[in-house]
Amino acid sequence: MSSKCQLVKPAATALMVAALGATAFGADSVQFKTGSDLAQQWNDMPRRAITNFTVTETPQARVVDPTDPTKRSVEWWNNGPRDGNVALRSQSDDWEDFRVADDFFLQEGCWYHIHEVTVVMCVSVEAEIRNYGLEFYTDCNGVPDELILGPFLEFTEEQIGTVDDHGLVLYQVTFKVGEFLPGYQRLWLSPYGIGNIGEYFWVSSNNLHVQGRKGHEQYMDYGWTPVDEVCAFCEVFCTDFFFTIEGQVCKVLKDNSDFVTATGPAVAGIPNLAQSLIPFKTAAADDFQVPPGKDQEICKLKVWVASNCIEFIRGGLFANECDCPTGDVTELGAPFSIELLDGEAHLGLPVYLVTWVNNEDHPVLEAGRNYWLAISFPGATNQSHRAYWLYKAPNSCTTLNINEAKYRRANSAFMEFTPYSLIPVVGFATDHAFKLWTNPVPHVCNGDDDDETGGSAGSPITPGNKINDANLIGGTQGQSGSGTQTFSQFAR
Repeated sequence: MSSKCQLVKPAATALMVAALGATAFGADSVQFKTGSDLAQQWNDMPRRAITNFTVTETPQARVVDPTDPTKRSVEWWNNGPRDGNVALRSQSDDWEDFRVADDFFLQEGCWYHIHEVTVVMCVSVEAEIRNYGLEFYTDCNGVPDELILGPFLEFTEEQIGTVDDHGLVLYQVTFKVGEFLPGYQRLWLSPYGIGNIGEYFWVSSNNLHVQGRKGHEQYMDYGWTPVDEVCAFCEVFCTDFFFTIEGQVCKVLKDNSDFVTATGPAVAGIPNLAQSLIPFKTAAADDFQVPPGKDQEICKLKVWVASNCIEFIRGGLFANECDCPTGDVTELGAPFSIELLDGEAHLGLPVYLVTWVNNEDHPVLEAGRNYWLAISFPGATNQSHRAYWLYKAPNSCTTLNINEAKYRRANSAFMEFTPYSLIPVVGFATDHAFKLWTNPVPHVCNGDDDDETGGSAGSPITPGNKINDANLIGGTQGQSGSGTQTFSQFAR
């Protein structure tokens, strides 16, 4: 195939602006050195874009693996198929900074887990060792504004084609992100190449059909401007750019996040969750309900605890039988993050926010069932070890969710889960502080069945182990988390 590639210089009005002034062409002036050859300076300037290009696909590129039944991520944003209209320079190096950004939005009422972002970059062959970054910006009146997330520098890449006759290679680049964000908001993302060697261009998408706002670009110290601003010598396009987002779209199932630090028993009293070697023999438990309909997956879980042995914390789930935890526990994987909350203390102990995120160790929650979330500190057996799962703030009729929380302690009078109101040293009914997000388990359909719920032909994908009402079966024991939990940070 023959190439239709046109090489377009950055700030292409430069020569005429230099001669006639910026106002003549509606463009900002580009500084040229006095006493030098303007044509040579023009030739030395890096190219802004390639346009109307054709691609030779790499044979056998992007081979799709068989469906992984343990995969929890889904593609919840697709900015349209890549096209050959334009690939715009997006690159940061020691001398210049070209950036391109495109927008997406998060729907009101949902929370969004961004697991991975995939883009397609067109890179010159000079960049034998390629590096990329990804940043997210807030929106201000339809323009990228403040940097909110990133840079994300962990990526994988795959060659998927070449731009004919010009020594340019197409790479599919997938960034690991691992952020969790609330709707409603509009955000902008900007992938870019890093380094002085080679050139990096972000490929356009959707054949001029724009979703939300058109792409914007930024050059050096100039502000963000639409990619189709009038430009002498330039072929401009009102376009979006190629990216997809994988993760989960989640909703809050239960919010007990209004924790209190000024309420609790004596320092040596109940519910100290330490002083036991056996996981969950000493534990506190609080219940929640999964509505009927679809089975649910855990997207994210937060608990608030006060402890001087926080490294021992474990989380797990019990099934429910007649308003009480029952059967064996199914443990969650290792926490994703443990964050010290500055300025907070309970009974002289520091307060922590402990977070779990979606991984293959979490069980599937069956629709129409109650479960008990349990927290334990096995191995914290030093006499000085103390650990308290903080209480939810009392608020008359909303203090309790279904049933009051319960506690049991190994080798004590409370070896079975007992309501706090029946434990003399506590003496009142309460719930614990936690917040839980879930999303429906994806379904697969057979043949021509296009029923979104899967119908009779669909079967639920079960990444973890289902918990029935009599017992919790299987599950990964111990504190080994998912191998995919390599993210650097999470939004609160």
